[in-house]
Amino acid sequence: MAENFPYTAQKKVRSAGHWDVVAQHAMATTLERTGQAGGRATVVQVTLPDNPSVFDRVFREMLLTHFSQAGVQVVE
Repeated sequence: MAENFPYTAQKKVRSAGHWDVVAQHAMATTLERTGQAGGRATVVQVTLPDNPSVFDRVFREMLLTHFSQAGVQVVE
């Protein structure tokens, strides 16, 4: 007989500061998984989806900022 999992709470990202932390983590994870961590990155491109939302545009800017601060060249 199947049983439900016990109820748990999940934290929500609510502020721009939280999303900035998520963007920084996404940048670091991208560099790590592509073998470009530790200053070996050459160039990255962060594209927008078709019909991007305001959130898509702002989150992309956060990513671009973190890549740039890490010394990674970003192309459009």
